[in-house]
Amino acid sequence: MAMEADVAYRASTSEDEELGPSPSTPKIVPPASATAERTEAAALLALWSVLTLGEGTIRFIASDPARDLTPGGPGLAPAVLFVGGLFEAAFGVAGLLVGVAGLVFRLHRVAVTACFLVFQTVLSFYVFIVYVFLEPAVRARDLVEPLLPGMSVGSSRLLLTMGILTSVSFCLALQGGQFVMGLRLLAYQQQVEGRPAGYASAAAGNNRLRAGGWAVNMLLGGLSTVVAGVVLVSQVTARSTFPAFYAAPPHVGVYPVLTLFTGLLMTAHGALGVATAAAHRLQPLFVAMTLPVYLAMYLNFAFVQVGGIGMGRAAAAGPLHNGLVVVAVVIAPYFATLWRRERVAAA
Repeated sequence: MAMEADVAYRASTSEDEELGPSPSTPKIVPPASATAERTEAAALLALWSVLTLGEGTIRFIASDPARDLTPGGPGLAPAVLFVGGLFEAAFGVAGLLVGVAGLVFRLHRVAVTACFLVFQTVLSFYVFIVYVFLEPAVRARDLVEPLLPGMSVGSSRLLLTMGILTSVSFCLALQGGQFVMGLRLLAYQQQVEGRPAGYASAAAGNNRLRAGGWAVNMLLGGLSTVVAGVVLVSQVTARSTFPAFYAAPPHVGVYPVLTLFTGLLMTAHGALGVATAAAHRLQPLFVAMTLPVYLAMYLNFAFVQVGGIGMGRAAAAGPLHNGLVVVAVVIAPYFATLWRRERVAAA
């Protein structure tokens, strides 16, 4: 089959050279190239889905499903969180199955991928609303005591609000990223009969917008982390750490200066990504900056800060934040790299 496809491709190329390109004639993609792109899309969907499944599993377990899920009293009902964790695990598994089917078994079904995207969209909206907005908003509303000794309730609520904004950035990169990777896989699955002339140019433009959009998302996460760091540093007197840990997820820990430093790096990375979307020559610098930004985010959100809290009080924070950090920092540089590659192909 591969030999026949190659022969067909060479024949179509010869005809184009003799007769000239026709605007109405699709441009046939070399089979090896089309297969590689489809495989890459399936692999990325599988990766994003594994991380989504991990987060959903942690949230499901943290909801403590063995207890009474409908008790009376203040706060969000445990059943709401239980369903959210269950939903996230469900669309994580679904995405993993679709991605692995394409990556390992070369099984590509347009209808199956489309159904997954609908399923993921519906369930992820519930998860996003409950865990990113509703749970911390209820906590901020019911807050009576400050998060740290000496901190006002108003400052504590501001810190919780910054946690919400950073969570928006992280969860968009995870759940929104899973949807985008599934959408890319669907697009490649629909291109079995070739691509129209000018496809590379159009794809480059789309990926330029995606790179800029995800860079803005990182900028949002960075700015909210900076504000959280400023609020925390303002509470420090002669100490570089707090005697008690702060918890405004994903901002947890005891080292406020590290929170501020990480936020500044994230903001710079996001701003550079926005500039890269306007000037492609900045793409190598943007990609090179990804590693130090990732390391800072990993240390702040998943390693040093969580280690300073202790295992008993933050057992889930490290694994939960680890996946979020990866997708948040990688997704914009990935699309910037795609844009550069397709821009060269279109030239």
